[in-house]
Amino acid sequence: MLWGRVLRMDGEPAAAEDQFREALRLDPHNRDAMFDLGIAKLRKGDAAGASGVFVDFAATDPKSKAAVFNLRVSAGQVLRLPTWLLMILSGVCWIIAASPVWARTPDAAGRTRIPLIVLTAIVFVVIVLSIHGLRRSVGYRFRKFVSGALTTDRLLALWGALLLVVLVVCVLGVLVPAALAGWLYFGALLVTLGAKYTESERRRAMEKERLKLQR
Repeated sequence: MLWGRVLRMDGEPAAAEDQFREALRLDPHNRDAMFDLGIAKLRKGDAAGASGVFVDFAATDPKSKAAVFNLRVSAGQVLRLPTWLLMILSGVCWIIAASPVWARTPDAAGRTRIPLIVLTAIVFVVIVLSIHGLRRSVGYRFRKFVSGALTTDRLLALWGALLLVVLVVCVLGVLVPAALAGWLYFGALLVTLGAKYTESERRRAMEKERLKLQR
């Protein structure tokens, strides 16, 4: 345990994770080792794996503010990749869909549908694979992870809802005429900017909460 914490503080979260796993193997009910394992995973960049650990920890101690806080941190990291993907998708698709209108060549509008479909399909597949990877990492605790993270963090719930709206709008964009699709993608881009603003506000709120926990 102690050596694991030293390794984590020295910037070696992977080695620290091995130490905490060994401590849990010797004592599966060691709550300190479980909590430190979640922190090590979070430092390593394995947000999904950390989420699963903190869900288990929160189940053993529902009143643990530190466990709930770290669960929310790991959940926020999970949403960052979809946010950037959807922002790039909506911006690029907006340019593609609106370019025939700007160039006053409506006959070219039909040709824009293929790249819109391809881009949307690629991002959709990446997001689905990300969710699948999250489910595998969190395992049977996936529903608890989602419900626990969303119910304890209103900004996270808003952030996720905005991303879901953008994904639906982007899918609708390939089904409607190009002129309308341009407006849809422009709206989706504005919503993703709102999601990024929500993320920044959440980050500031989490920093204030972290300082309170350290006192």
